[in-house]
Amino acid sequence: KAARSLRDASMFPLDFHQWPPEDAESFVQFRRELRDFLRELGAEKAPKAHAGSPKARQREAQPGLLLPLLVEEIHGDVIQRFNEDWRLLEEALHALSSLAKEIMVIASAHPIAGRILELLRLLSGDQSPLLRPGCHRQLISIFMQCA
Repeated sequence: KAARSLRDASMFPLDFHQWPPEDAESFVQFRRELRDFLRELGAEKAPKAHAGSPKARQREAQPGLLLPLLVEEIHGDVIQRFNEDWRLLEEALHALSSLAKEIMVIASAHPIAGRILELLRLLSGDQSPLLRPGCHRQLISIFMQCA
C-alpha cells in the first residue's frame, strides 16, 4: 500500500510547468527517491560481505519477494491506462522504468521478465499512445528509460 500511495503522489500535476523552479526540482527529486525505493523493494540484496563494485553486487542480487507483485501491479496499470491521460500512463511507466533494468539483470530467466517484454512490445506497437500526434515528450522519455 505504501508503494501505491507514493506512486500515486508521483503523478505529474496538470500545472507542473507553471511551478516555481525550486518546487519543480523538489518534485523531480521525490520521483528519483521513489525510483530508488521501488528498486530496493524489488531486489533482495546480495550478502553485505561482498566487497565488489556496486555493479558486481547487483549481478549477485536475487529478485525480492515483492518484485513479482510490483510488476503485476504495474502491468495492470499500464494495460488499464493505455488510452487514458498521458500523466496516468507516465506514472506507471516511471514505476516500470525503476524496475525494468534490475529485472533484466537479476531476473532475466524469471517469468516476470516476460511481463516487462510484453508491455514494451505493446508500447512500441502500431496502436501505442507513444505514436499518437501530440504525445507528451515526458511519456516518450520515460518509455525510452524502460527500453
